[in-house]
Amino acid sequence: MPFMRGPYYYTNGNKTATIKETKDGVYYIEFSEDNKVFAEIHYPEKSTSYVEDAAFNYISGVFERQEVLRHANKTKEPEVI
Repeated sequence: MPFMRGPYYYTNGNKTATIKETKDGVYYIEFSEDNKVFAEIHYPEKSTSYVEDAAFNYISGVFERQEVLRHANKTKEPEVI
């Protein structure tokens, strides 16, 4: 996944999903509402497309706040997005 450089932002209304990359090359998303980060999820074994879809699903309401919180701060991706 070396072609992606970020951070990338997806926004819709008061929701923002920011895709970032760790020093080890793992992508993660910071989830925000009203400009306040409330959760972070790491996606160590997923493609950039998967991570982008997760970010878009959050801002479009498919991946809701309670689901984000259920998976937050884990080292593996959510089972269902």
